[in-house]
Amino acid sequence: MAASFRAELIKKSPEPIDLYEVSLDTARVQDPHDEGLFVEYLRAVFSGRKLDLIVPVGAPAAFLMQRNRQMMFPTTPMLIVGADVRRIPSTTRMANDAAVLLGLDLPAYLKNILLLRPETTDIAVVVGHSPVERYWTSELRRDFQPFADRVNITWFNDLTFGEMLERAATMPRQSAIFWFLLSEDAAGVPYSEDRALDTMREVATAPIFGIGDYQLGRGIVGGPLMQTSVLGREAAERVFAF
Repeated sequence: MAASFRAELIKKSPEPIDLYEVSLDTARVQDPHDEGLFVEYLRAVFSGRKLDLIVPVGAPAAFLMQRNRQMMFPTTPMLIVGADVRRIPSTTRMANDAAVLLGLDLPAYLKNILLLRPETTDIAVVVGHSPVERYWTSELRRDFQPFADRVNITWFNDLTFGEMLERAATMPRQSAIFWFLLSEDAAGVPYSEDRALDTMREVATAPIFGIGDYQLGRGIVGGPLMQTSVLGREAAERVFAF
């Protein structure tokens, strides 16, 4: 999403743009002191620079900016990109904010699995245990409840990645794996999602269904995938509306 945004922004701008990118891993930040140190780092990096726009990509980055905006960039416009609409409601945005958000239709993912493989009796949901992933586990459980009489749903959020691999390697024939999100397992071990997905694909005895277009070509089955590259391009177009 971020790569698509940068490329489209540079392509469409009639003038050169100075882009400053700062990566953060707020998914695992649980101590407010840790966040405070990161905020101080941002303030130091951009001290003396006049920013025309702040673009947090994803809900964790947006939350961090919303919590600390007054002490960092109180008057700078902000464009929130790629968060789900249920996480960034309009009531939380300021007058000089804009957003290009997505609306995840969670039941659609299970409907797709059952449409393509109607013989499916068991679905394992791969989701991690970080604060962000615990939020989505709750949402997934609620939205998947109507399917409880149709399939047996197994949740991997309380497992280590090693345990997830053991389960994936012994899935029954009429089963499927739904890969939602994995940045940290139940033991607190962080993971690169691309590498973790590749590792599970090597051992899984069931087809793996994904969530986004960035997983295509990594062994997943297609379906109603989140269009991250499209969101990035839409966000770049929105920049010029400020």
